[in-house]
Amino acid sequence: MKTKLHFILLLLMVTSLSWAQDSKTITGVVTDDVGGPLPGVSVLIQGTTTGTQTDFDGNYTLDVSAGNTLEFSYLGFQTQEIVVADQTEINVNMVTSANDLDEVVVVGYGNQKRSDITGAVVSVDSEEITKQPATSALQSVQGKVAGVNIIANDSPGSAPTVIMRGLGTSQGGRDPFYVVD
Repeated sequence: MKTKLHFILLLLMVTSLSWAQDSKTITGVVTDDVGGPLPGVSVLIQGTTTGTQTDFDGNYTLDVSAGNTLEFSYLGFQTQEIVVADQTEINVNMVTSANDLDEVVVVGYGNQKRSDITGAVVSVDSEEITKQPATSALQSVQGKVAGVNIIANDSPGSAPTVIMRGLGTSQGGRDPFYVVD
């Protein structure tokens, strides 16, 4: 009985070693359309949760097996899939996909789809802002956002007062968060 148990353990160890030999390390650089490095690109082995992200210079390293498919995805770019053969270096040039950007809103704690946000989000096109001559970003938005009143202060150099959703709003919750892109 003891010999059978030792034999089974030995067989399991040999099998796990043979699986480990199929794995190899893939490295590469992910760049955008113009050749600049893309930091934060998600690199996943398709069908698994195993993956990594590119560093500040667009470099990545990942252990994969031959035949696995690597999936490269990044906000604003088309997802690319590459099947791993015998290569050890895979460089990827991501292609811009501007259609996806209309669905995404940048918030203070990451990116979310517009449909998933519970708060009020308003976008003003740059064409609308350039139509009105103004000395500040707040003045250029004045009159273009429903529910927001922007009142200029009399003292020179002071910021205008922004009132959202009427005067009844508590003082602590009245200050809006601005994202200028």
